[in-house]
Amino acid sequence: MKAWQVQSAANRTIEDLVLAEVPEPQITATELLVKMHVVGLNPVDYKVIENGIDSWQYPHTVGIDAVGEVVALGEQTSGFNIGDRVFYHGDLRHDGSLAEFAATDFRGVGHVPDTMSDEQASAILCSAMTAYQALYRKANLVGKQTILIHAGGGNVGFIGIQLAKKLGLTVIATTSARKRELVTQAGADVIIDYHVET
Repeated sequence: MKAWQVQSAANRTIEDLVLAEVPEPQITATELLVKMHVVGLNPVDYKVIENGIDSWQYPHTVGIDAVGEVVALGEQTSGFNIGDRVFYHGDLRHDGSLAEFAATDFRGVGHVPDTMSDEQASAILCSAMTAYQALYRKANLVGKQTILIHAGGGNVGFIGIQLAKKLGLTVIATTSARKRELVTQAGADVIIDYHVET
């Protein structure tokens, strides 16, 4: 199969990526083998390529967000069948999704809703997980009624607004005039145009 790889720790820029012919991944008992349909690209992808991860073995296949079809199941996996359409945000420590096939732990995989295209599914993963973790895992929102979300028109902010509204919070969001309508549709109660207000 073909995969985009970083060949060595000494050569880690986007220009250094190589489209290589590599063996298909072998799955462990808790992994699924996924045939890639679409991958999502995020700023974190190039940052990780340039900085690397200490545990990487080289050459290393890059890529984090993926949408595809389950083609093999580890014996300790559950909730998935061959042919399921799935999506996931991969583990940075392991070989990634910029390949024809990728192995990933089943516990971090979800079924793509029928109403969502592959492209939509691949575009939501990193930003949705970032927004979710910020609001549900990091922020202490106990007793809070209002939240300020910067860059409400960006991917993370757009999803953060919607999640905050589900928590019953009044949302103040910053954005530009160009994205005001989008931020309004997301549910922001108060919008601050950062080009005008300081």
